[in-house]
Amino acid sequence: MTLYGYFRSSTSYRTRIAMNLKGLDYDYISVNLAKDEQLADAFKSLNPQGLVPVLQTDDLLLYQSPAILEWLEEVHSENPLLPKDAAGRMQVRAISAMIGCDIHPINNRRILQYLRNELAVDEEKVMAWCNRWMSEGFAALEKILAKQKPWKILLR
Repeated sequence: MTLYGYFRSSTSYRTRIAMNLKGLDYDYISVNLAKDEQLADAFKSLNPQGLVPVLQTDDLLLYQSPAILEWLEEVHSENPLLPKDAAGRMQVRAISAMIGCDIHPINNRRILQYLRNELAVDEEKVMAWCNRWMSEGFAALEKILAKQKPWKILLR
């Protein structure tokens, strides 16, 4: 398997963590987002979205970290990432979705570049925009984590 990612990409990071927790061997190819290597035709032939991570297996190209994590869990069942019970799995997936869908996209490089370059939003307003939505997301996440005690969920 070959994982294409970037060291500062949280989506690549969570994929590497999962693969390492599962004890999987893989090659790693860095795609430098700071140099826009993800926009090159060669990379876009792997993922037309131009996003990392991409996991290449013998016969599959997988993209989007939640889908890659689900695939890893289904195909490589050793060292499970999710609790055994349905309620626990739902809780982990819900927390993951809060981060992946509501918090993470706000600080995504391509989103911030669009605000700065295409919409000409000044840096102070970009930061205020990010802080508003990220603070709201993290405040809700912290309440859920305090109530659900995720370390207990994962130990089920």
